[in-house]
This record gives sequence, structure tokens and C-alpha cells, in this order.
Amino acid sequence: MIIFKDNDNLIQAVGLYVIDSNGDKDFLDSGATVQVTLSIDGVNVVGETWPLSLTYIPNTDGDFQAVLKDTLTLTLGKICKAVLTVDNGANQRAEFTHDLLIQTRQF
Repeated sequence: MIIFKDNDNLIQAVGLYVIDSNGDKDFLDSGATVQVTLSIDGVNVVGETWPLSLTYIPNTDGDFQAVLKDTLTLTLGKICKAVLTVDNGANQRAEFTHDLLIQTRQF
């Protein structure tokens, strides 16, 4: 995936859910805490207070989003590590990681 330098970037977590005691999917909603932290070479990216909270998108099946500001200090060509943490209460926590390539937006 890509993150664009000097641009606002929308980050989304789509379809977050837990499995209930019956084995059914229960999609997360506004009761869950979903946050992201960005780092480069193990150091948090400058320009934001981390972790950044993602907001639940109403009437969706577990979709959350946040805007990453255009003022983030990103270096072209570097890999930015995104760590997404999800907390929906006791025994319902998860962490996901994804690498983002920093690029310039082209037209």
C-alpha cells in the first residue's frame, strides 16, 4: 500500500468483527476503540499525536476511518509501518501491521 507525502491520506479499517459464542460474526461499532500509529525505522512519525483514533462509520459493518494530515514528516521512498490496535473489551483485542510505501502523488 501507499501513503502520499504532503497530502491528506484517508486510512480505513474495513469489516472489523469478533466471533460470538455461537460462532457468528459481530461487527464492531462505535463501542470499540480503534487506533493507529505510524513509524519509520522504529520512530513515530512527526506531525501527529499517536495513537490516532479512527472513527466508526455509522451504518457499516465494522468500518472505521481517520485522516492522516498532510503535515506528517514523511521521507520519499521510505517504508512507513502502520500499527492498528483494536480494543472491543475483555478478550476482544487485536493488533494489525502494514507497511506503507511513501510516494509523491502523480497526475
